[in-house]
Amino acid sequence: ASATDLSSDSWSDLVVKSTDEDWYRIVLGANGSMAATITFTDSYGDIDARLYRGCDDLVAFSQTNSNNESISYTNNTGQTDSFYLRIYLDGDTRNEYGMTLTADPPPTGPENDECDGALAVVDGWNDYDTAEATTSAPDEGGACALTSDTWYTWTASCDGEATAVIN
Repeated sequence: ASATDLSSDSWSDLVVKSTDEDWYRIVLGANGSMAATITFTDSYGDIDARLYRGCDDLVAFSQTNSNNESISYTNNTGQTDSFYLRIYLDGDTRNEYGMTLTADPPPTGPENDECDGALAVVDGWNDYDTAEATTSAPDEGGACALTSDTWYTWTASCDGEATAVIN
């Protein structure tokens, strides 16, 4: 299933079916928080909600037999991360719902803040700037933990040795 990207907003007239769950992606920065309220009529079908970090790391859930479900979470991973909100039916075949989401916006970084946006460097001097950069690399468990990173790519123009100096 693909997930729809969300940021703070409200939606109405959404439909979830027993054969078609709804998935939403919410990006939170380090210490960023989110709260979602799902409103519906339980007698038409019991809707529940689960929040995952990545594919299978359940971090929060709301599972009642009432007309509303609420879920909240604060990202304590120390880095910007994607969280996936799963809205699904626990009973019956379909139900309509509304949803209100409040989420701290993720930090915005430079163009090359993530690996897939790496900038090409050339032989010679290249300026770099880590201002506003976020932490996207996993902690390798070494003595030097990254607090912000930017990404670059370089292709050798000839055979031989290469030296990189970062000041």
